[in-house]
Amino acid sequence: MKRRGMTLIETAVVLAVVGLVVTLALPTWKRHIERLERSREERALEHLEGLIVGSFRDPAWTRNIAALPGTLGSQEEAQLTEFSSGGESLYVATASAWFVKLARREAIPFVEGGVVDAAQQPALAGLANHRLERARWLFLGPREEHQQRYILLSLLAPLHHPLVLPEAVSTAEGFEHAWAFNWDMPVEPLPPAWLAQLTAEQQRAWREACRGVPEGRMVARKIVQPKHVLVINNTHPTSTLWLDLDGQINRATVLPNSAPLQLPPVLEGRLVVVRRGPMAPGVEAYRFFMNEPTSITAQP
Repeated sequence: MKRRGMTLIETAVVLAVVGLVVTLALPTWKRHIERLERSREERALEHLEGLIVGSFRDPAWTRNIAALPGTLGSQEEAQLTEFSSGGESLYVATASAWFVKLARREAIPFVEGGVVDAAQQPALAGLANHRLERARWLFLGPREEHQQRYILLSLLAPLHHPLVLPEAVSTAEGFEHAWAFNWDMPVEPLPPAWLAQLTAEQQRAWREACRGVPEGRMVARKIVQPKHVLVINNTHPTSTLWLDLDGQINRATVLPNSAPLQLPPVLEGRLVVVRRGPMAPGVEAYRFFMNEPTSITAQP
């Protein structure tokens, strides 16, 4: 018996049905891919947070993210960490960039002065950028008495997507807006104060990109580095105590039989060395990392 092929009308019907199925399934598939990408980036930022916190105990400022203004001696100021400004789409690897410091800790090779992308510096790009080749941002919070805050942000959109951040994101005020914002289930694509600094067209681009995406396009990790009180008592009748802190020799001196000395709160993870003796430089008596409020008493 002769087999009959499909008529033109039947072919058109089949194609229409297939097209309808694809049209209905495509948004669901797209949301699945977006959720998968977000989950990957959440894990990546959690890993980065661990590396950042781990760096707080590193005595080498070239590997310590918490090498901050006002905490280092004048000779170490060149090693102050360079944080993000929010305007970066791709980074250039500078000696004190936050991601370069993490690369040193992880023994990841990098070319100083080179562009950080998957083609030229793939290992370094794994720290500085997410899979869509857009830069991650690490912002430094304002200086506070009892803590230091940082926030990691990642925009899940390709480089060609017209999404930008306002210029003021790296200011103290901009940081506070980011810190108070609910990044997991945002009502708006960005903190309202950030949106207000964008043009109408830029705001429209953000709202359009976040339509149907209740968790938004940003992934965030908030990091808090506590500060602890350090008190030094010297009840010895003849020995002086010398304190080395933040890599600075003789940061404080406590004379024999003097009143207790309380230092300004010290960043968690800082190395403290106390030497004692009748004359400088003395001999090392204590060496520890600041992990909690600490009191030292030198007795006869």
